[in-house]
Amino acid sequence: MDRFGVALVYFCAALILPALPEVQATAVAAAYGQAIPYLVNLGYLPKSDGDSQVDYNAALPTALERYQRMARLPVTRALDQGTINKMQEPRCGVKDPAEAPSRTKRFAHAGSKWETNLLKWRIAEYSNQLSHLQVIEVMKKAFDEWSKVTNLYFEYSPTGSADIVVRFTNGAHNDGYSFDGRGGVLAHAFFPPDNERDEVDENAGDLHFDDAETWTVTIHTNGQNLLHVAVHEIGHSLGLQHSNADGSIMWPWNKGAAASAGHLNLAYDDIVSIQTLYGGKRRRYQRDEHTHPLCQHHVDAIFQAVNRKIYLINGNTVLELNPLTFETVGQARSVSSVFPGIPTRSTIDAAVSPHSPIWRNRKSYLFVGSQCYRYSLRRGALVLDDGYPYSIQSRWNISTVNFDTVFTLGNKVKLIFAKGNEYWLHTGTSVGIYSGYPKPMSSNVMLHRFTELSAAFLHPNGTNYFFTDEQVYSSHRSSPTLIQSLC
Repeated sequence: MDRFGVALVYFCAALILPALPEVQATAVAAAYGQAIPYLVNLGYLPKSDGDSQVDYNAALPTALERYQRMARLPVTRALDQGTINKMQEPRCGVKDPAEAPSRTKRFAHAGSKWETNLLKWRIAEYSNQLSHLQVIEVMKKAFDEWSKVTNLYFEYSPTGSADIVVRFTNGAHNDGYSFDGRGGVLAHAFFPPDNERDEVDENAGDLHFDDAETWTVTIHTNGQNLLHVAVHEIGHSLGLQHSNADGSIMWPWNKGAAASAGHLNLAYDDIVSIQTLYGGKRRRYQRDEHTHPLCQHHVDAIFQAVNRKIYLINGNTVLELNPLTFETVGQARSVSSVFPGIPTRSTIDAAVSPHSPIWRNRKSYLFVGSQCYRYSLRRGALVLDDGYPYSIQSRWNISTVNFDTVFTLGNKVKLIFAKGNEYWLHTGTSVGIYSGYPKPMSSNVMLHRFTELSAAFLHPNGTNYFFTDEQVYSSHRSSPTLIQSLC
């Protein structure tokens, strides 16, 4: 199996060695005879074919050394009793990484990743053993484990298209990797699509569970704990291979349903691995019951659009916020689904809806790189105005691009463009920027405490909110120099 489009099959007893006796002289041949195909299946030994015969006696010590390092066993380079016992344990059947991970870096990546941080998932086929609600709730919890430590958002979609499709099935199910009944293959998953390859794998990212297994959602029962297996398989769906850290959710060996259900938190190794691919949440985005809602998200842009809804934008995902509490309303959506015309997977730099006598016809502007998109409200829907996008240079008469934020202050009159530790004040006319700009933020009575901003916006109640990587601040127009931290 190569890593492109390969099903990551979570094996149990079927591909594990049967119970072996003590390795004595009369049993050595049998032990080696069973160990060799086992190591071939897991990628530690090459497969012999008609054109190439492998000298397994010569290759076995090196293969055993790699296997023992992956299994966190004493390295003896021999088929000792501890190694034989390990080969009898249930484990994932996907080939382990070509090289045993080092002590400082025990995880490995598949080579592909998702290019968006909003992933939709749906369940195409349910288990015959659990209720639909039980399956949905378990899958939500499993996705949440990965969302807690990254800025990935997972949106459940009851119907329609989805990035990740979940199926409970059995036997042959049209993906080339048949299930084999109870006690064998538990589940398999597919790596994310590889955008560098021409072939399209229709199963990329999908999760398949063998419904011949006995699935459970509780800890102290017999069977396979669905939550534990789902978290492991989602790790593969996100692009992770196996880790040789004992305790990692991505460790190939399954400790058993009841035991694993009680130890579900991602290990440090899992967190480092997934954050290497997708980045991690900043410190202020960790939630607790006392955290201000605005401190719970990474924010690239936040503004009130012309439909009077407040939108928080993180990369290419959008959350609607309650205008009074700032709690999220509904699920995260893609930018292109809320603001038509913006290319899929585009990352939004800034957004603003200036409103003052200077800006007579209220519009919403979204800034993407060097381009500006303008939206109007027509029959209750946001519509991209004719001719847009325009370049920022032609529409705003400003040569700088990729702004960190664009916003108005409490007086609603002047529009501010900010990038790094500088800001520009716009006239609101074709003249563009006032002369003498850009200026350092340190020269402004309200902005002097910021070295840079990731986002800022003016709430309809007159409060300005300023976002940095570590903090959120607020200032009301009645006392503009009184700036309070919220996180």
